[in-house]
Amino acid sequence: MNSESDQPKLQSFNNRMETGDDDEPQVVFESKTKSLRRRRPQKKQQHVQEPEPVLIDDDDEIEELPNISRSPSPSSIKEEAVILSDSDYDVNEKFNNFVEMETPAGQVSDDPMTIESDSEAGDIQDVTPPEVLHAARVRQADELKKSGNDFFVKGEYHKALEMYKKAIEALPTDAAFYGNRSACYMMLKKYKEAQADARMSLQVDPSFEKGYLRLLRSSLALGDIVGTEGVLQAIKSLPTCTTIHVAAEEAKLNTLRNYMAECVASKEKKDYRKLLYLCERALQIADGDLQLKMLKADSLIHLNRSAEAQELCMEVLHTDSLCMEAYYIRSICLYQADNLEKAVQFLRQALQFAPDSALCLNVFRKMKKIKEVREEATGLFTAGKFRESKVKFLDCIKQVKEFEFPNPTIESKMSMNLSLVGTKIGDADEALVYINRAIELNASYLKAFIHRAQVHKTKEMFDEAVRDYEIAQKLDPRNVSLYRKYIQDAKLLAKKAKRKDYYKILGVDKTATQDEVKKAYKKRALIHHPDRHSNAEESVQKEQEKQFKDLGQAYEVLSDPKKRSRYDAGHDLLDSPDPSGFGQGEFDPSNLFNVFFGGGGMGGCPRSNSGGFSNAHYQHHRPQSSTSYGNYHPY
Repeated sequence: MNSESDQPKLQSFNNRMETGDDDEPQVVFESKTKSLRRRRPQKKQQHVQEPEPVLIDDDDEIEELPNISRSPSPSSIKEEAVILSDSDYDVNEKFNNFVEMETPAGQVSDDPMTIESDSEAGDIQDVTPPEVLHAARVRQADELKKSGNDFFVKGEYHKALEMYKKAIEALPTDAAFYGNRSACYMMLKKYKEAQADARMSLQVDPSFEKGYLRLLRSSLALGDIVGTEGVLQAIKSLPTCTTIHVAAEEAKLNTLRNYMAECVASKEKKDYRKLLYLCERALQIADGDLQLKMLKADSLIHLNRSAEAQELCMEVLHTDSLCMEAYYIRSICLYQADNLEKAVQFLRQALQFAPDSALCLNVFRKMKKIKEVREEATGLFTAGKFRESKVKFLDCIKQVKEFEFPNPTIESKMSMNLSLVGTKIGDADEALVYINRAIELNASYLKAFIHRAQVHKTKEMFDEAVRDYEIAQKLDPRNVSLYRKYIQDAKLLAKKAKRKDYYKILGVDKTATQDEVKKAYKKRALIHHPDRHSNAEESVQKEQEKQFKDLGQAYEVLSDPKKRSRYDAGHDLLDSPDPSGFGQGEFDPSNLFNVFFGGGGMGGCPRSNSGGFSNAHYQHHRPQSSTSYGNYHPY
């Protein structure tokens, strides 16, 4: 048994071991075999008193324990116990100097030095000294840091990031590890994470110079002007401030401050081109500033560059999924892309983050109004109420123009619809005006070019129709064969238009019968006969001779079913090898006239000495009504 005088010393030792008191060094025991052994009695027996352990002297030298007579133990503690430092004890507080083990049933140990077993088998747990664990962790962290540095040099930043994370987990008290991970985050453009690690490195080691530099650069990249100024002041107050070069960062800060002030002024003036320029220059310094990106996106949508603005919004939402401005601007982008349904949905999401936003509410109401008017106009058009739908389409265009954000896509489609209305009501001129406006607003509007080609065909502008189909073919290369057919048909119509229109010359419809063709020829031949205009000016005589010849050609073709069929099919009869065509010699219209009215050589009409028709013949066959053919003088 311990003597009463030594009992306070032993009790003090036990208290320190249980509470982890850092004010005094821990007690260390050594046996001659460099191990501390505790045995559990195999049978129930009276507890044997042991000699008092030797405490550490003031000179911190370790003394050996005297041999202790104990019964054999199942295993021994092989690790050598050493004096624990305060910090090592804190880091490894889960490891106790003594492992509590379960005592045999019915026996309660009153010896503070008795180790109790955790199981009936009596296994003994090894106790690893904290400084050994710490040294192992330092080695492991250094190896992880070295691997991370290798990946960083190769540009494999994600792999480097994993190594630095593991190094910090192994040894969270090294400022350099946080600094390296901050640099890795900077390369990955994760500036908030880089800023947080830089701050952590300074908490671990307030004199860590690289930590100040990385905090400065990450704050500047985030556009945190106030925070960057604070870091600069902190650096200048350091005793070693002369070794930290921040002149470049300080110049960038001043430039960024000027750009931001100009951005605010340009926004107020609604000078969006200048605003875009300033935002792009500022983002070269602070490319992690989300608000600056949103300001650039705002300028883009006002310049009708919604695709670029939408990319910026997606980039911001990837970083901050709760950014209200990103939802708002993306809704405008969808509106400009004529996706009103999704635009309204994104505005609803923006209003969830800012239900009192007057800006979002105003835009939301305008979008809904445009959507409703457009749907009403489309419904009227589908119902065949074309004139009523025209009023609504015009109203929709008005609503779009009054909106703050331009939308040429919707305006172009409404103009296209108005052109369709003009076609339906038979006003080709109005249809052409609106379709030209639609293409002016959207130069890649495929349907508009196809529709304009049809309008041009209606107005017999076939060359223009061919050009529209050729543009459509370039816009839609997947349907080349279809557009080739359209182009071929339009060219055929253009060829027909360039020939003489025999139906128009005779003044008959394309469905005219043979009798109607004959009557039309007789009627017009008497009007344009050259002898009738023999006393007129030379230019008038030539014009009448030309028209008289055209009448003969028109009748010659339209009175022959075979020639008429070829003419209607678009064949060039003037180049035809057929002997019955006009390609075998010059056509004499006088011969055809003699067939109808008689003349020399054909038992009919006598001819004058000049080769024309005699005055007596004309007087006999002249029209009886001057009203139908105009006032004229006889030969």
